[in-house]
Amino acid sequence: MVVAVALMVSAHAAVGASAVSRGEVERNVLRFQARGWHHHRLPRLMDPRTHLLRNSTQAICRRGPRSTKTGRFVCVVRPARHRRHEGLYLRYRSLGKGRFKIDWLFYRRG
Repeated sequence: MVVAVALMVSAHAAVGASAVSRGEVERNVLRFQARGWHHHRLPRLMDPRTHLLRNSTQAICRRGPRSTKTGRFVCVVRPARHRRHEGLYLRYRSLGKGRFKIDWLFYRRG
């Protein structure tokens, strides 16, 4: 299942698509995940009582293959205590002017 969403972010509105940093991408992914997805679909990442991300949830993003200077990243969002390769795998693409698109690839259980 692939979920595609474009979200407007006010920070760095004038920055082009290729000038996005890895840290900024990781913050955008966590910020979007906290408000964009249903808690019952991601029980290891979301707290069912508060409907927020669990404490110490990690987002690790790397530039995609063949995209050294573009705003394309492959990310994994995982709980603090996780098994090997466990997490939500995402594709992140910067659209310029502070906008981005996130494609939900899959969730791998550990």
